[in-house]
Amino acid sequence: METPTEKPDLSRRRFSLGPTPLTSKKNLVTETTTEANPLTCRRLEREVNTTLQLGEHRMTRRPKKMCSAKHPTKIGTWNVRTLYQNGKSQQVAEEMDRYQLEILGLSEVRWNTSGMTTLTTGHTINYPGNSDANDIHDKGVGFMLTKKAKRSLLQWNPLSARIITARFDTKFQNTTLIQVYSLTNNATEDDKDDFYNSLQTTIIPKRDILM
Repeated sequence: METPTEKPDLSRRRFSLGPTPLTSKKNLVTETTTEANPLTCRRLEREVNTTLQLGEHRMTRRPKKMCSAKHPTKIGTWNVRTLYQNGKSQQVAEEMDRYQLEILGLSEVRWNTSGMTTLTTGHTINYPGNSDANDIHDKGVGFMLTKKAKRSLLQWNPLSARIITARFDTKFQNTTLIQVYSLTNNATEDDKDDFYNSLQTTIIPKRDILM
């Protein structure tokens, strides 16, 4: 007479709770700086084509729509004083999640050159700064995006250290956001004229919602 075999106890089976290991040869990106020009755009996470125009970048994967009536999108803008400090980017990302923001406009980033950076938290920062990496770390603007917002990003354009635009695929119409870091009253009249002329000549698609 054969003895019945015991059924395995699935409740005691150990499951891995750790992160899934990376497959293929992908490298984990932390905070890196990439200069936005046609020679280095290939290094921007493999999701940015080479420059279409001076400083303009267009995303290649299919976007995901945002800002629907059932799923509203929260957008904010902060003067962060500086991101040129250890741990400051992660601190801003945590505060962004606490306020449940999907898109955050940043002023006074103080990063030189222009590029796209992916943080270990999963947030992405698109930023322009002073053109020379050896310049004083001042001014600077940018957008911090969640993973959801990044999937909706159509293109972004770092116009100067004080002006950046980003275009998103949203419900019904596309939306273009402009983030600026304006001059103070202590600036010269010539600098003020250059800034506002550059802002007025910023090209925005006619049918887009402008914010």
